[in-house]
Amino acid sequence: MKGVCNNCRSQNADLKGVAEAFVDLQSARHVADYDNSTAWTRSETLFQIDKSATAFEMWNRVKTHAEAQDLLLSLFAADRR
Repeated sequence: MKGVCNNCRSQNADLKGVAEAFVDLQSARHVADYDNSTAWTRSETLFQIDKSATAFEMWNRVKTHAEAQDLLLSLFAADRR
């Protein structure tokens, strides 16, 4: 999934923003879930929440575009090795 998002070649800023946020938020989720040595501050947590909210706003603007549907399908069809 990370590879699909990192290879997003869209000229659409919203779609690129969604792909970038997906990678960043997934990485932060892995740290939160598996790295017990990391202590999250309130401001760091709120930053991640804001990033997620912004990504949803961007997705709502592009979700009906064919290019966005292609990205979504690519996420489901990505090689998961």
